[in-house]
Amino acid sequence: RLSIEPTRALVAVDVDTAGAASAADVNARAADEAARLIALKGLAGLGAIDFAAGREGQDQLAARAFDQALKTYLGRRCTVAAAAGVR
Repeated sequence: RLSIEPTRALVAVDVDTAGAASAADVNARAADEAARLIALKGLAGLGAIDFAAGREGQDQLAARAFDQALKTYLGRRCTVAAAAGVR
């Protein structure tokens, strides 16, 4: 399940596994879907995405997938700075 909440300060994205077997699979799909929806809705500004908790290092993979997906949907109109591992 994916929840996108634009606020005055930032765009918040929350990823929930909703009972799925693998957080890694959920995060990979969510990275692409979140980027697609952000582009479709024309959202801009600071953003924060909270991927589903998984094994160590998976958050970095999800952040890279999100970065790549944003660049695919938005082209060069985006800059991504990722900080992962915050729990």
